[in-house]
Amino acid sequence: MYVVTENFVPVPQNRERFQRINWDNLREKLPFNRMAVGSSFAIHPRDFATDQLRLQNYLSGAACSYRKDNDGWDFTTRQMPDGTVRVWRTG
Repeated sequence: MYVVTENFVPVPQNRERFQRINWDNLREKLPFNRMAVGSSFAIHPRDFATDQLRLQNYLSGAACSYRKDNDGWDFTTRQMPDGTVRVWRTG
């Protein structure tokens, strides 16, 4: 699986509460280290046989873990109307 980053996708204002869960081997495939401020990527829950909220929870946890090891990196996640979960680098 190759995840493409995108620029200039606006961040929706609604925000969900989330928690961290563990999934094996996906974290290495996420493009956090290739993201510039304002870029984003989207993943559809069907790619992992899960639901939108559970995927958002995982991605938020993975972003938090990445941020702990890399000062100055911040991310936000949103559930999109098309069913995907999108992650933005915000700082």
